[in-house]
Order: sequence, then C-alpha cells, then structure tokens
Amino acid sequence: SKQQEYDNTIADLRKENHKVEAEIQILSDKLETLSTELQSEQRKVTEGQVRQGEMEQSLTLAKSSEARAQSQLLDARREVHRHEARLMQQGMAMRDHIQDLM
Repeated sequence: SKQQEYDNTIADLRKENHKVEAEIQILSDKLETLSTELQSEQRKVTEGQVRQGEMEQSLTLAKSSEARAQSQLLDARREVHRHEARLMQQGMAMRDHIQDLM
C-alpha cells in the first residue's frame, strides 16, 4: 500500500545516502593523502633549492680561492725569477772577480 511504498522509498533513499556519504569519505581521505604528499614534495623542492643555493655559494667561494691561489702562485714565480736573476748576476760577478784575480 501507499505507506509501505513510502517506507520502502525512504529506506532506499537512506541506503543511497549512506553509499554517497561513504564515497564522500573515501574521496575526502584521498584528498587529504594527496595534500600531504604535495606538501612533502614541496618540502623536498624547497630543500633542493636550499642545497642548490649552498652548492652555488660553495662553488663561488672555491672559484675565489682558486683565483687567490693562482695569484699567489704567480707572485711566487716572479719571486723565484727575481732570485734566479740575482743569483746569475752574483755568479757573473764572482766569475769576473775570479778572472780579475787570475
């Protein structure tokens, strides 16, 4: 009868409502999981950018150190050449002196 039909319809709608609520909960959980994963990936990207910045800074410092070391090396070579020239002059002067003594 009408009342039975009405009750059945209400029962069917309640079942359908429970299914939809369950699906909504599943989708909500998935969304939360994806959101967590996204935050984790964003953290990794940020950490990677920080590491990249640190590496670039280290590279800049290393290049600066290398330039300083090369400059010091050139200075040392010039100093060696000056000493060699002085030694050669002293050697010639001694040779001349020895020849004068002979």
